Amino acid sequence: MQASNHFKQLITLYRLLRCPAFENKTFKTTAICSLDLNNLLSALWLSKQYTIELTVDETNYATEMGDDFPSLTENQSLHIEVTVSQNERGFFYKNVSEWIALAGSLKKGRIAANTYLIDEDLIVDEEPDNEEVAKIRKTCLLIEQLSELAHYHDEKQGSNQAYRLVFVVPDKDDKVYRPVIIETQLTDDILLAEQPDISLLSTILQEHHTSNNIHASERLSVYRIALTEIIEKIPGDTQTFPYLIKHWPDVIENCNYSPPKYQTYPPKPIAQQ
Repeated sequence: MQASNHFKQLITLYRLLRCPAFENKTFKTTAICSLDLNNLLSALWLSKQYTIELTVDETNYATEMGDDFPSLTENQSLHIEVTVSQNERGFFYKNVSEWIALAGSLKKGRIAANTYLIDEDLIVDEEPDNEEVAKIRKTCLLIEQLSELAHYHDEKQGSNQAYRLVFVVPDKDDKVYRPVIIETQLTDDILLAEQPDISLLSTILQEHHTSNNIHASERLSVYRIALTEIIEKIPGDTQTFPYLIKHWPDVIENCNYSPPKYQTYPPKPIAQQ
């Protein structure tokens, strides 16, 4: 999802002000007025998307007070303070690690619009990804597709909490079904792993959606079982989802070499998003 024009103007202003410190949802600095600065401030002031306070010649003006935008002259000194509410109008994160730690939407495979990474000086979804952002994007796609593959996913904890993905698989004797659960909690350990190759999973899901035949359902079941066998090997004291990403090649290998007995495992319906 692309950034809004107002958010792009906000980042242009932030860069024009030479990226001042962002603390407590606010950045502030003193600057010399120019035509570009005046135009940006005026546009953002009128948009009412962000809280802006200006001090000009010892007079204070604030969007929250309903003040009109002041008349500024070139080379005039002014103090600028801008508050970003950290909502759909704009998110500022210090770096990729803070983005992973604080952005609840990532745990459900969603990248929120209007996201800016300060240290990387990057508007996500608007400017080319660096290597770390590309890894997060691929992780989000993996979460999205695993949520399709799962029989159920629990969202009761809130929209910004991780999925609890539930896969129902047979025991070794094919007589009893048991749940295998993984939570999509993320840590910056995912940045240390290679991007997961999800091409096979994408193909299997696409086949299931378009053909819905027995063969496609069987492949889906095989993939579920290959996946859950790796999940069940995750040590109890380990962050499960970063571990799964690190060991994703094992999932692919396990799927390619799944025992023939799984080929007739009856498919379960895919959970609806």
